Amino acid sequence: MSRLAATLMAALALSTAPAAAAPREIHLQSNFPPLFFEGAPPGGAHPIGGLGYRFVEIANQALAHLDLRLVFHVPGQVHPADAGAVEPPFVKLAERFGTVYAAVAAGAAGGGADIGIGIGNQNGFPFGELYVAGLPFGLEAEEFAGYLYGGGGLALHQEIYDRHFDGKIKILPIALTTTQGGGWFPEPLPNPDGDPALSDEAAMAALCRKPWIVRWPAPSSKGWELACARVGVPAAFIGPETRCADPRSPCPAPDNPEARTIDRLTFGGFVPGAPPHGFLLNGNIDAYELNMPFTEVQMIKMTLGQSALADEAADLRPVISRAPYYYGQTWHQPLTYVELVINRAFWAELPEPARRIIETAAQRATLENWAVSLSRQGEGIELLKANGAVVLRWPEGLLRLLRAASDDYLDQRAAELAAQGDDTYRRALMHMRAYQRRQATYADFGDLNQGQAGLPASPGGN
Repeated sequence: MSRLAATLMAALALSTAPAAAAPREIHLQSNFPPLFFEGAPPGGAHPIGGLGYRFVEIANQALAHLDLRLVFHVPGQVHPADAGAVEPPFVKLAERFGTVYAAVAAGAAGGGADIGIGIGNQNGFPFGELYVAGLPFGLEAEEFAGYLYGGGGLALHQEIYDRHFDGKIKILPIALTTTQGGGWFPEPLPNPDGDPALSDEAAMAALCRKPWIVRWPAPSSKGWELACARVGVPAAFIGPETRCADPRSPCPAPDNPEARTIDRLTFGGFVPGAPPHGFLLNGNIDAYELNMPFTEVQMIKMTLGQSALADEAADLRPVISRAPYYYGQTWHQPLTYVELVINRAFWAELPEPARRIIETAAQRATLENWAVSLSRQGEGIELLKANGAVVLRWPEGLLRLLRAASDDYLDQRAAELAAQGDDTYRRALMHMRAYQRRQATYADFGDLNQGQAGLPASPGGN
């Protein structure tokens, strides 16, 4: 047989052979899209969705050898930036389960999901707020990693989930990210350290009298409320509501008048997972916190319809000009922690090599997400400054009062829940604090480089 004939026969055999079986798909449900914007970090720009998607990418590289593939699903319509990377939802969480966690506990056989990505404050239980951003004035990201993997934190975390979900879910960390920003404000914060005539208490009272709606998460917002109450100026709380009834329209406007009069510090406009920049831009809130500096750049770009622009080409000033004073010393949320949630029965059915791959990919994603988040923040701060941000330190006098009030609030919350029969909040709180106390000397011992940047203090008086 000639070489040409042999080649033709081989081609014919290939054309008639059955196609290789497609990889078995493992459907993963998340509430957060990756957002593959121009200039985004690996995995995407969303501070939760991007971290989760990076885990999926890492895991799929190895799972392909077992003919398995994780498929990432998000609620609602897929964002145009994510077309081809993620799929629309396969589980109607709001209608059937309420949370990703409940859906995973039910499992696919119960109409839910076998695997998901979540953050603690969306698990449906009070203890979850301690497992999304750490404690106010608590462990920073690298300390929290030590707590999880070396200090017994992950074992306790799993034990608490076993109790609340009847042992039906397994938890794996897939992301820790570094220190977030300490908030954006329309004016400098009162600074007792810069004015000998101004006491800590007087400065806090002045802050609590500001007629601002501040988007701030619990539990730190609750500690701040307690600090205001202690100086005789109780703050208000309106939850997800804002100055006008429609938070997504300009406020005030003829068809969207002010729904309430704001005459003191008011905590409102907090919708988990929803960037607050649009609320700020249209006048519905006055101040906010969100995430790390580089994430701020990406979310402001999205709000202004500039996601396709390179970061250096984007004009962030329309948002930044509304609240240009950007504070460091992030007392309220020292980290972000994202977890993989796996149905126990599904996990038991996976081949052992697949389980090892997922566990290893989770650890790699945790390390990579932390390292990448660290590497981009200097760049993020410079981009924000170039667009008008004034970067400052929180006044130490305010921090002194906020620290004491935050600790007391956490104690009160833990005691209240324990009295109602749920001691998991208290157990998690005490466990984290005990680790922090054991590490406190070393945390100070290694604190050589703090203060290098010469970040100025808040210039505000009262």
